[in-house]
Amino acid sequence: MNRIMKEKQWSDSVLLLAAHGISAIGDWVFLIALNLMVLNKAGSPFAVTILYLLRPAAMMVTNIWAGSFVDRIDQRNTMLRLDLFRGMLVLFIAITTNLTLVYGLALLIYMASSISETTTLSYMTKLVPVEKRKRFNAWRSLLDSGGFVLGPAIAGLLFIVTSIQVVIALNGLSFIVSALIVLKLPRMRVFKPEIEISKNSSFGLLLKDLKAVWHFTKTSQRIVVTYSLVGLMMVGATAIDSLEAAFSKNVLSLSDKEYGFLVSIAGAGYVCGALAMLGLAKRLENRLVVWGGSILVSCGYVTYGFSTIFIQAAAGFFLLSFFMAWVQTGFNTYVQQSVPTLMIGRISSIYGWIEALLTLLATIVIGMTAEIVSIQSSVAVATLCVSGVIVILLCVSLYPKGSSIKQADTNIK
Repeated sequence: MNRIMKEKQWSDSVLLLAAHGISAIGDWVFLIALNLMVLNKAGSPFAVTILYLLRPAAMMVTNIWAGSFVDRIDQRNTMLRLDLFRGMLVLFIAITTNLTLVYGLALLIYMASSISETTTLSYMTKLVPVEKRKRFNAWRSLLDSGGFVLGPAIAGLLFIVTSIQVVIALNGLSFIVSALIVLKLPRMRVFKPEIEISKNSSFGLLLKDLKAVWHFTKTSQRIVVTYSLVGLMMVGATAIDSLEAAFSKNVLSLSDKEYGFLVSIAGAGYVCGALAMLGLAKRLENRLVVWGGSILVSCGYVTYGFSTIFIQAAAGFFLLSFFMAWVQTGFNTYVQQSVPTLMIGRISSIYGWIEALLTLLATIVIGMTAEIVSIQSSVAVATLCVSGVIVILLCVSLYPKGSSIKQADTNIK
């Protein structure tokens, strides 16, 4: 009986990874195709910049309330419906010629993706056994890196043989394929019956959950410190990445081919990091993976931020990408094993809302700084800020104040 259950758990995990892998590749194909579509329609780099602001804006719209519903509804069916919904919207983008409508549809897609991320995190926490979560997350990081490498490559090949509109339409079909895979996954128990949502006003339910998250935050300070570490690091990384192309072209004076090769090096670093994590998952303590990886990611960003030649930038890119795979694997495992399973949707979504707000502000600030001062100075200062945040939070973690923050360490070994 135990053997049959283990085989079922393994097959379900493979199906979930397959759906995630298809989505990861599709996301990159969609991003590149959408960027080119908008650039061709508007003829302005600023029009493309707006796309990068839509994702954090979508998270701010959805994350404040999404977790309240994710924890109380059938997550398997929600994942399925969101995949179908995104697939239809992507197909609409493929046939529209109105740029304003493209922005509106893209915003809806990013909103659905934001809800889907929270739902998937909660669902996989219930699906995957505790002892297998770190290895599962390592596979997940490997698929993310595969999407990072294969997505642009597939997009490039498709652009050779067909149009941008057809590429976007194919991406819409990939969401439908992902939904068919999700359909084969089992349903999981929910926090409370769906009837609770109808018995309470939406505002009352949200207020109740905000109080619950605030109580968790006050009583689990070390978890909050680790969340802050990764969240602020991702805020800085996103802001720095927004100037990546401009930094490479204007500061490093790279050609289009050299810039493409630099991005490929980052992808290779992520793949190598994920593969290394797969081999070391059982040997390394999760806390070491998160904090040690974060320090080395910051070293990679500083190396890149102060680079003046291609080799130095490539070394920084490889280092930060390699250990970013470790951080994401360790952090996902940390959250799944430290945050109460029945609250994970609410906590991750509300913390994600704060991260989205900071990302939006940081992206605007670094962009304005680059215009006023210089691209190199703004990137260099941003990388130092990321490193400083990591060092400060590491010191707070090593020297905690009070006994209430010891809770998480017992759950993440």
